Amino acid sequence: MGQSGDAIKAYDEAIRLGSSFLVAYNNRGAAYGAIKQYERAIPDFDRAIELNPKYTEAYCNRGAAFGALKQYDRAIGDFDKAIQLDPKYARAYNNLAWLLATADNPSIRDGRRAVELALKACDLSACQDTYLLDTLAAAYARVGNFAKAIEWQSKAMANPQRALDSDTQVRLKSYREGKAWPAE
Repeated sequence: MGQSGDAIKAYDEAIRLGSSFLVAYNNRGAAYGAIKQYERAIPDFDRAIELNPKYTEAYCNRGAAFGALKQYDRAIGDFDKAIQLDPKYARAYNNLAWLLATADNPSIRDGRRAVELALKACDLSACQDTYLLDTLAAAYARVGNFAKAIEWQSKAMANPQRALDSDTQVRLKSYREGKAWPAE
């Protein structure tokens, strides 16, 4: 909500008061991630995982941070671990699908697997989360199914906030032009 600095200070204090408060480490890492300080986020996720090796959300968050740093193998490993720990955690399927559909490194992309994962995420969420629909659209575009990509991107944009998002608009335009996003 734009208050990451305040959140980080609050989590610093929570950790100071109780150094085994794994949620504080995870959430402080997420706050660092929100301001793109991924190198500072990862040690917090590491600590949360150290405190609870089955903490699915921390694996998923750390995977997102690794992905942002283009450490794709580590990101994929964390998303796979999150799925292994909680096969009903839609966000882990979604994040891995997004990475496989949109990574800037073409050797990481796997459109077919991205579609499978995105469909699973949507199934787990009853297709109610517009971010998951956006991922499904990107995955379909990656395999060249632009009709489906346009369909799902349009459904994602039924949410007014998503419809106003310039990145979402760029992706829809790209799909209408018969191009995956990002382009090859």
